[in-house]
Amino acid sequence: MPAHHDAPRADRPLVSALRRRLEEVGFSEAGIREATGGETRGDPWSLAASQPFADGSPFSVCVALFWSGAPVPVAHVASALAPLSLPELERLGLVETRDGLAYPRCLIRPGKDLLIASDPPSGRADCVLGLVPAGETLAQLTLRRPGGRALDLGTGCGVQSLLLARHSETVDAIDVNPRALAYTRFNAELNGIDNVRCVEGSWFAPIEGERYDTIACNPPYVISPDAAYTYRDGELPRDGVCRMVVGEAGDHLAEGGFATVLCNWIYDEDWAEPLRSWVADAGCDALLLHYSTLDPADYAARWNTELRAGDPQAYRVALRRWTDYYAAEGIRRIGLGAVILRRRDAGMRWVRSLEMATGPSCDSSDHLLRLFAAADFLESDRGRDFFRHAYAMVDGHRVDQSLSFADGAYRIRPAVYRCLPGMGLEAHIDARALEVLLGCDGKHELHSLITEAARRRGESVGDVKKLVEHAGRQLVERGFMVPVIDDGKR
Repeated sequence: MPAHHDAPRADRPLVSALRRRLEEVGFSEAGIREATGGETRGDPWSLAASQPFADGSPFSVCVALFWSGAPVPVAHVASALAPLSLPELERLGLVETRDGLAYPRCLIRPGKDLLIASDPPSGRADCVLGLVPAGETLAQLTLRRPGGRALDLGTGCGVQSLLLARHSETVDAIDVNPRALAYTRFNAELNGIDNVRCVEGSWFAPIEGERYDTIACNPPYVISPDAAYTYRDGELPRDGVCRMVVGEAGDHLAEGGFATVLCNWIYDEDWAEPLRSWVADAGCDALLLHYSTLDPADYAARWNTELRAGDPQAYRVALRRWTDYYAAEGIRRIGLGAVILRRRDAGMRWVRSLEMATGPSCDSSDHLLRLFAAADFLESDRGRDFFRHAYAMVDGHRVDQSLSFADGAYRIRPAVYRCLPGMGLEAHIDARALEVLLGCDGKHELHSLITEAARRRGESVGDVKKLVEHAGRQLVERGFMVPVIDDGKR
């Protein structure tokens, strides 16, 4: 399928030459970070972050043109990107020239050890964004295992496809927006990746009957009265897009395959209740993650930020329209998080919900695999005999404990387990249980640690056991502690 006429063109020889030249001038995450004092990704809705410096060097020209989206004298561009010529850059759809200046027609920004092309800020409905925060979150919550087939559903600029391509034999990138697929093809060429197949179509329709080892989806999940942007506003009302994707993803997973779907959803009191209904017939184990809740006013403000500086009146009108819509629909809370599914065709399936203190701050694939293994264990006969196992703490976590002072006395606050950077999960452990759990070294059964602690404290084994059980299960469930089974395998 030919590239869309106003998106970059995946001309292999020219794109390969561009990649080599960008590498030669140091146009990378490390180079941008050094030049900007730590900033590696600009605001996708604003080019206010001007170029870090403009000394005429090839690096600064590339930063100005592709990272900052600023026009550059044609002579500087010709010199910086040689041996590529200006006509060749125009043929690729990267620049247009007028009045002695080269104007960028797309951005190219480093991220995730990739070069990612996307649209400059635009009000067009089929605008294609780059690696935005939601895309970063999806990448961090996608399980990374060597596998055969992967699916990037709603690919956008293709960044998830490029990441999936690193550990999958083939990747199918699906999008209803032909400009998004053009960007995906271009980005695959720009990064020397040749195992991504672009498929135009709506949701799962182009792949009926096909199954995948990994699925990643950042759908147009925004709950709004508008249909302004393909990437943002789904065609179904309320949270129908997320419900549909979660409900159908399991049918396209191979046995043991994982799907990660970012979600926004409506709820009243219990954030997990709607999600449980979504996964009830999915044929999968399901991990439900929640890391934030917004009220309608805050949610409307977040998704109309681009209007605030450019058109304050339009911003106020949009806020009123959105909040009126929420009021009419009876929407009081909007949850933000993800649903992660694992296909299981036989046996009893489980559903677990976990509250995250924050969104993830690093690649969390290993932590997620521990969470699925932990749920399998806790739902098994072995897990029900919880105290007859030794447990080992997982590397990379920290424990914070503090004292609070009230009524003339200090009190020990619960100990907080977390990983920084990490997935955003925390475990709050009673200080009286902590003493026992700190003895978990992978060698001693928990029952023996409890018995010893009871003797030392002069307390009953039953009381200490009751105290430790909830704390210990929480640490296992949240991936900070793992069981050591009889054969020595965790």
